[in-house]
Amino acid sequence: MNRRRFMVSAAGLSLCAALPMVAKNNGNVHYISARSDMNGRHFISSFDDRGELWFSVLLPGRGHAVAVSPVGKEVVAVARRPGRYLIVMDAETGEVLHRLESRTDRHLYGHGIFSPDGRWFYTPENDFANGKGVIGVRDAQQGYRQIRELSSYDAGPHELAMLSDGLTLVVANGGIQTHPDTGRAKLNLESMKPSLAYIDGHSGELLEQQFLSDKLHKNSIRHLTVAP
Repeated sequence: MNRRRFMVSAAGLSLCAALPMVAKNNGNVHYISARSDMNGRHFISSFDDRGELWFSVLLPGRGHAVAVSPVGKEVVAVARRPGRYLIVMDAETGEVLHRLESRTDRHLYGHGIFSPDGRWFYTPENDFANGKGVIGVRDAQQGYRQIRELSSYDAGPHELAMLSDGLTLVVANGGIQTHPDTGRAKLNLESMKPSLAYIDGHSGELLEQQFLSDKLHKNSIRHLTVAP
């Protein structure tokens, strides 16, 4: 192993603590992550801290984040922008349980979260015809059928999280308008206004919204984490 490969491997081990984890029946812990291989294929893979591969599931396009159900043994892979797929898998075996897509006039941003009871699954999405961000709400008990949609109150919602009250969603709105027809082109650089929005997960009401200062308005907000 040369120095570069060693450094990459060491960095990867230190990052394992940030990856979704699932406890196996035998007491071992394994991690779940999106990956790509040298042939341009994309997967969701599960591996343990010894580097042993448990499973790999081939994806229809590049992956991004994986959400783990807090009550069951399901994980959901969400397509990276401008993909539309959601793939629900058994966290222990990798068996594909559901293959779904967003609405044809929406695309996903690579992230999704479960409600604390595991019933609802929330996905940031792009209403690209109207240049608006939305949050899809899906019922995990009905095969992840989408049952409603909430506003994200800004363009480009990327990652979202649930606060400790189990009700309030916090959304990182990147503020950048994009459209599948123009690839990764940013359509509103001069007027973009990224924000952090706090939203009632039931009613969809905007509870609070924080913006960057005007001089930082091009600093797109993408990822976030919430302390216990």
